[in-house]
Amino acid sequence: MRTLEDGYTLPEKLLNRWNMERARIFVSSYNLFALDNVNQFGIDPEVADENGLQYPQNKVVNVGFNVSF
Repeated sequence: MRTLEDGYTLPEKLLNRWNMERARIFVSSYNLFALDNVNQFGIDPEVADENGLQYPQNKVVNVGFNVSF
């Protein structure tokens, strides 16, 4: 899975209780996992090197929130 982003906007009923105009929570990820049969050889299929034995790509996960008052 190369990229994944998921978010949730809080309902207006809950926002009114906290005097907020808008609130959103999100999680995004990059290079989360790969489905293949070359992992046993230590090879990452996404690497552009000719022999495929370059250092594996990093997994990145971001979590955040957006709030407007």
